[in-house]
Amino acid sequence: DVSHLRVFGANAYPLKPTQLRKKLDPTCVKGRFVGYERGSKAYRIWTGDKKIQISRDVIFDESGRCEGNTPHTEDAAEADGAPHSDDAAEAVDAPNSEDAVEAVDAPNTEGAAEAASMELVNAGANATPIADDDTNAVGAAAPRRSTREHRLPDFYGRAAVTVGSEEPVTIEEALSSPAAQQWRQAIDEEIAALTANNTWTMEPLPVGAKAITCRWIFKIKRSANGSIERYKARLVARGFQQRPGVDYDEVYAPVSMHATLRVLLAEVAHKDLHLRQVDIKTAFLNGQLEDDDVYMQPPPGYAHAANLVCHLHRSLYGLRQSPRAWHTRLCEVLTSHGFRQSNADPAFFLCPASRGNIEHRILVYVDDLLIATAHREAADNIVAIIGTDFEAKDLGEATFFLGLDIKRDRNERTLHLGQERYTQELIKKFSMAEAKPAMTPLPPGLALTKEGDTLDTNVYPYNKLVGGLLYLATSSRPDIAQAVGALARYMATPSAAHWSAAKNVLRYLIGTPALGITYGGASGVQGWCDADFAADLDTRRSTTAAVFTMYGGAVIWVVRLQAYCGLIDM
Repeated sequence: DVSHLRVFGANAYPLKPTQLRKKLDPTCVKGRFVGYERGSKAYRIWTGDKKIQISRDVIFDESGRCEGNTPHTEDAAEADGAPHSDDAAEAVDAPNSEDAVEAVDAPNTEGAAEAASMELVNAGANATPIADDDTNAVGAAAPRRSTREHRLPDFYGRAAVTVGSEEPVTIEEALSSPAAQQWRQAIDEEIAALTANNTWTMEPLPVGAKAITCRWIFKIKRSANGSIERYKARLVARGFQQRPGVDYDEVYAPVSMHATLRVLLAEVAHKDLHLRQVDIKTAFLNGQLEDDDVYMQPPPGYAHAANLVCHLHRSLYGLRQSPRAWHTRLCEVLTSHGFRQSNADPAFFLCPASRGNIEHRILVYVDDLLIATAHREAADNIVAIIGTDFEAKDLGEATFFLGLDIKRDRNERTLHLGQERYTQELIKKFSMAEAKPAMTPLPPGLALTKEGDTLDTNVYPYNKLVGGLLYLATSSRPDIAQAVGALARYMATPSAAHWSAAKNVLRYLIGTPALGITYGGASGVQGWCDADFAADLDTRRSTTAAVFTMYGGAVIWVVRLQAYCGLIDM
């Protein structure tokens, strides 16, 4: 199907979004078609104002050739009777033509450069024909070029720095990148860990068996301030090629809930407990594949004998059963040393202390562990016990866990939980750093409905924005939970009003990036609950909200629509 193909350089009229125009403004702007947007069916339209507009709603005029210098000055030039021959050479250095050359400085250099070259071609086409035998006239009629020095914007340099620290997708990209030495070291460390754990043996593939493939995943680990901490390479099996009932059975493995983490941090602050963080290296490699025979192709980038495949004896990242195998092994080790699983959270372990009445606590999130004890010696002993069974890295006092900043004041017995760095990154990701801060997450009196023109999510990434806000709202920002919960109801068919409301939440975060939860008050557990009455205009259902605090900070909060539409008789 080539129905979407258009004539390059044709006049184009992209639709101007309703949120960017007023009542009496035109619904479109005139431009030139300069290409197609990658990954979507949108078109790239050069509007002449130093930017490329990307839109799927475009009307094309392919009836005739394009004339003039820029989309904004073309009609005016024709109306004033501008010459198309003798003055064409001068038009190259005219103000409007310089503006056209300025368009090369637009962020998208590919489309802008094509548009600029198109202008020079048109200028030459409009010039007076020159006789072939008049060689002197050729030099005289040659258009004068602008002597202005054109420099790329400053953000091009910043983009180059960012690209240099990007994470490669394939092993070929990793070994050909500027950080090839670091990536090679990371790959060698991963292979050494796999070999030390006897993860597989090289065997011929049995008749009737199927070997799954694998790939390398590269990740740059960063510290709390955003600096590069280390380069990490992970060999991952392509578990989607496994067959249920043949290659695996049970796959479920629990992880700790955010509510459990907040309750633990509240107790740590109130009781002044020692909080230690431990990272288990290559955690999944400790799981045993006792009942499953899984075969895998050798890892790419390493020489191996022909007709041999890897017969896996230990779980590997990417396998369907790997999380369950690792969690089973961890439970066996912790229970053998006196720990027991919590009835409320199977990823939370407790152990009676040898002295005092405060139990030792371990919170598990896959391969990250938080250890809370009343005495430093007890924390050291637990870290040593874990180190005897697994290769663990002691990270010391916990300051950054699961993307959450943990800031303690031991003298005041307070602990602050926030996500300032993540908030700033989210604001920059959606180009809202220079926006004016808002006082509230949603404008007062705003009522969201399903009505309105459907938003083009290829141009406006509504789902990505709301998804990023949901992580904040469920982790450390209960103040935006109601607003984000309301926006999440329209993920399927968002409108321009929903997009504007989502950006308002970002504007609120601009003014409160460091806001979070502070624990350390004297009060115990307290709770509040409230509900509106049929405030949802689409379903006329009521919204219930509840929040529970512990030692001065929120630990559990919920905002959701009621399941049924209730009526109250007065």
